[in-house]
Amino acid sequence: VTGADDVGEHVAESLRLVGLDGLEDRPITELSGGEQQRVAFARTLATRPELIMLDEPLGALDRELRTRLLGEMSDVFRRLGQTVIYVTHDQEEAFAVADTVAVLEDGRLIQSGSPDALWRAPKTEFVARFLGFPVVDITADGARAETPWGALPCTLPTGRHRAALLPDAIAIGDDLAGTVVARSFVGGRWRATAQPQSGTALEVMVRNRPEIGSDIGISIDPDGWVSVGQSRDDDTTEEVQA
Repeated sequence: VTGADDVGEHVAESLRLVGLDGLEDRPITELSGGEQQRVAFARTLATRPELIMLDEPLGALDRELRTRLLGEMSDVFRRLGQTVIYVTHDQEEAFAVADTVAVLEDGRLIQSGSPDALWRAPKTEFVARFLGFPVVDITADGARAETPWGALPCTLPTGRHRAALLPDAIAIGDDLAGTVVARSFVGGRWRATAQPQSGTALEVMVRNRPEIGSDIGISIDPDGWVSVGQSRDDDTTEEVQA
């Protein structure tokens, strides 16, 4: 950027992009938290960098404001064709803003791909747990599997697996019975946390408000399992044999 006129044009355009046009002369102390965050974003855009790096840029904001600014930032990035490295520990935030998501563990790249590709096929237990999926040891026969929750439908190849269960594979049905131990309202539906007789609790989305302590039937999509590694039972067996 060269010359006062060019600087002024870039500043004005950057403020317009983040929705702050007309507030150029307002003191920063008179701006809201969201507006101050937009100012920081506009300052970054004003220099027209080839690469923008953002490290937890919305971490200090409340959820409602964070969600709104995230959508606005994503829109600006795409309109400018801007390359951005966006660091966050919030997988929902990462999936909302990114075209490509990279998951790092101890500084090492574990998996990268589109949000949909990572969601449908996590390659390791670390990635699956980062996404919030339950991960357990199962023994499959091609049609069903022995799991901590009992025998359930499963199309993984015959053998033992360390397997992740995709959240959208869990629905209302009759494969498994559980007791509602918690509930939360999410996007027009209820998320029920149900505790089966064995294994860890599972989350299932329901239309009507579930009563705490009530029984609920759960179905498992047989294609909803993803093998993310060797069964820990196999690891134990190898150690004993050694």
